[in-house]
Amino acid sequence: MANKSNYNLETVNCCFCGSTKHSNFIKNAKELYIGFDEYFNIVRCSVCGLLFTNPRPTIETIGYFYPDKAYYYNVSLSDQSTLILKDKLLRNILANHYNYPFKSQSNKLITKVQKIFLKNRILGAHIPPYVKEGKILDIGCSWGGYLFKMQDLGWKVYGVEKNQKAVDFAKNELNLKNILCGNVHEVELEKNFFDVVRMGMVLEHMHNPVEIIKQISLLLKPHGLFVFNVPNASGLEMKVFGKNAYFLHVPQHLYHFTPQSIKNVLKKGNFKINKIVHHQTNKDWINSIKNADINFLTKLMESKAINTIVNLVLLKCLLKYTALMGKTSRMTIYAEKI
Repeated sequence: MANKSNYNLETVNCCFCGSTKHSNFIKNAKELYIGFDEYFNIVRCSVCGLLFTNPRPTIETIGYFYPDKAYYYNVSLSDQSTLILKDKLLRNILANHYNYPFKSQSNKLITKVQKIFLKNRILGAHIPPYVKEGKILDIGCSWGGYLFKMQDLGWKVYGVEKNQKAVDFAKNELNLKNILCGNVHEVELEKNFFDVVRMGMVLEHMHNPVEIIKQISLLLKPHGLFVFNVPNASGLEMKVFGKNAYFLHVPQHLYHFTPQSIKNVLKKGNFKINKIVHHQTNKDWINSIKNADINFLTKLMESKAINTIVNLVLLKCLLKYTALMGKTSRMTIYAEKI
């Protein structure tokens, strides 16, 4: 174990197959999310192919890379689920086609057509079909934005969050009472209790995602849903930008999944994948360009007119194509406990 002034490093085996053998996938990727002058390697397991940060900060000291100022806890920034639920059109779709307990203000046939175009947007916002008296657990719930909206939609909501300030905000400002402070492996949660467990860009932060998935399986009722999103390390952004890819976020991201590796890991918890939605997120490409500091591209992005063209035309077309091919940098997975 190597010691740093503010954290400790550990070298680990593959959490999926236990192999000690691996090869370098990316060397010396800089910590770019918070802005620390620290560098980390990402390795590929030689047996199963799982990608993970190695060496990595220990579970006791990784908090150094999660200061209170981090975006994870920034209540001034609305997430996708917050934005999507302000849309009356989408609420009508949820009422007519997802069994949600409020009256639709639109004809069912009309919303059926609208659903065709907005289905992936709803799935990407982690809005599952409604379950009467349904209970939903958000692991890594931050300040509670997602749970606040799901409660408004009729769910009984519960959360786990390790940042005390975020928990205090959720309880005191949003009146979300069932929020536990701590890591999911530390808090007491009832088994076979939840209809849905959700994780929003959290699984990649876990020191042992295989054990977390097994725990989630125990918490869910039979045929319960595990809904989560993770970065996609097999996407085009990775191939183009390498260690400058925005989604890498080392060392906060300890694991770097692909559709195949996430399918393999889910099997450990007796889950089957029902659906994978590949996101179309402009900011990943824009921030990757900035990280790479490619002079001519950076200058183009600084031009307001060019930036608008890139965002509205070029990136939009690129993202639509890569989403169809399963090669965007983020993916949402709906997995059913079997």
